[in-house]
Formats: sequence, C-alpha cells, structure tokens
Amino acid sequence: MSTKTKAELAEAVLRHLTVIDATESPDSDDEAHVIDAYENKFQEIRAHGVNLTYWKRDSIPGEVFLILRDLVA
Repeated sequence: MSTKTKAELAEAVLRHLTVIDATESPDSDDEAHVIDAYENKFQEIRAHGVNLTYWKRDSIPGEVFLILRDLVA
C-alpha cells in the first residue's frame, strides 16, 4: 500500500472534523497545529517502550493512515 505525508494526514483530520470541506485546502496554521498533534502522538506512542511505530515519521503507511487520522482528531 502507498504511504502518505504529514500534510495529507493534516488535511484528512481537518476534513474529518469538518473544519474544511472537500473543495478547500487547509489553512497553514491549522495544518501546522494538526502536524504538531501528530508529532506529539508519535512521540507518545514511541515512549511506551514497545515500538508500535514501525514507520518513519514522515512516511505514514496507508494501513495505519485512517487509524492515525482518528487518533489525532
């Protein structure tokens, strides 16, 4: 499966929360806020001693993309 970027995750989160609709692009501040939330969650998950994040921070696997969208949202 393909990988997604942090920007794609931010856009998906903002759409999921209905901050933006299908025709809008994220505001840079909103996108940065969501990416920061993702970064914090990524670190939090890694800090528990068991590495559940097998992917690189900037390359999100499609298999976990929607799970991360919901977690960050």
